[in-house]
Amino acid sequence: MNNQLKDILDSIDFEGIKPTIKEIEMNEPTNTLVIVGTGHRINAYPGGKGSEPVQQFTDEQVEAMRYAFASKLAASNESYDEVIYFHGNAHGFDRESRLIAEAIIGKDNVKGRHPNYYMSKGKDAWQVIGKTAGTWRNHRMLEEAQELAAKMGAKVVCAAWLVKEEFSGTQHCVNAATAKGIEVVRIAS
Repeated sequence: MNNQLKDILDSIDFEGIKPTIKEIEMNEPTNTLVIVGTGHRINAYPGGKGSEPVQQFTDEQVEAMRYAFASKLAASNESYDEVIYFHGNAHGFDRESRLIAEAIIGKDNVKGRHPNYYMSKGKDAWQVIGKTAGTWRNHRMLEEAQELAAKMGAKVVCAAWLVKEEFSGTQHCVNAATAKGIEVVRIAS
């Protein structure tokens, strides 16, 4: 494992993850990459919200995923003048990817998109839209990234963390990206 990336990953407090949603003002870089990230939950909650979590991946798999993503992001950051990262802000790899992206490309280039971002204040998308709120978020996140990339003349890719058929949210995002003509890069699949 690259020592610099290991130091970055070791410095991140993955236990203290809190969601963030922020707009950023974009410059006009000449060589930009827009990455849309989609990832699975690390834990399942078979008894619903607040129930005892059941880890879906081993600690080794989680560490390998963190490193694989950090490596891809670091390589992109070296190849492009600017890298902008969109994530779904869901529990699990989405939020972990946010922390890694902030450490490597800086907080100003990271955008979180949760369904509630698009709702009026005080409204919860999961109550308004129902179980398809995550699917709706995936489409909005992909469309927003495409719009930004088109405006900037940038390339857009979808980075999919450990895609497995049984993790339907991530698989849906991959399918939606493919349908929208966005290149999909599978990380540790």
